[in-house]
Amino acid sequence: MRLPAEAEGDSCMLVKLIACRVPERSRAQFAEAQMRWSGLKDVDGFILQLGGWAQESPETALILALWQEKRGYFDFMRERHDDLFERTGQRGTYEAIRISVGVTGDDWLGAEAVQGLVKLIDPGASKAGDAVTWSRSGDGVELRWPGVFSGMLNPPFGFAGEASFSINRAWTIG
Repeated sequence: MRLPAEAEGDSCMLVKLIACRVPERSRAQFAEAQMRWSGLKDVDGFILQLGGWAQESPETALILALWQEKRGYFDFMRERHDDLFERTGQRGTYEAIRISVGVTGDDWLGAEAVQGLVKLIDPGASKAGDAVTWSRSGDGVELRWPGVFSGMLNPPFGFAGEASFSINRAWTIG
């Protein structure tokens, strides 16, 4: 998994976006399993995870996670992710998954700012060093993430330019 050049050091916060295509018959099971990721709270470097159903594509769950730095994230992925994943019961609840990882600077708004709607905007092709930026938008937040849709969500998800989800509080950890 490659990160922008700016992420070579550990000073940048890491942002992870997970998109899962969930068939109608599995939505309830997927949502229940998503609530079982509470073990993340005890992981060094973890800040926040939240998610919900994409407004543009109701069969798609979007989950956004924020980490203090890349070392904690990669340690978690290597040492604890698979065990926690198995304990959630999420295996088999989705048909497709795509994951994108980026970096963000110190413009993170804080968990209290993340309410209501999360809107992901792809302003175009990414360049080395491009970072995810955050801004307030009504009662929610907007994330500008260069290149996220061209590299991640097309196909099978079919988003073009932006995607949004209303935060499901039961999925929020952190």
